[in-house]
Amino acid sequence: MKKVVNAGIGGRNFTIEEDAYNRLDSYLKAFRSKADSGNSTTEVMDEVEARICELFSSKVYSPNEVITLTIVNDIISQLGMPDGSESGFEAEGSATTAEKQTTAKKFPL
Repeated sequence: MKKVVNAGIGGRNFTIEEDAYNRLDSYLKAFRSKADSGNSTTEVMDEVEARICELFSSKVYSPNEVITLTIVNDIISQLGMPDGSESGFEAEGSATTAEKQTTAKKFPL
């Protein structure tokens, strides 16, 4: 059994698993620190939250559905960071950097 929380993002309420909420919260804090550009930071964060709201809405089809860690990881990997870095927010379960380098050595592109 997992805990869930109700969270408002982009002007809409969603039910999110607690671990997914914590991951999303950490991502948004990291995003804010990298996007820190003075007065426009608030506008940028509002746009990011609106986009997350759109993506959540496309993943759940009923108000009773819960946003899972998998959904949050997919959205984080889709959005990335403002400077283009991954900053440790790669989806869990995906290849590590070492695995990617090994793969790259075996199968050059």
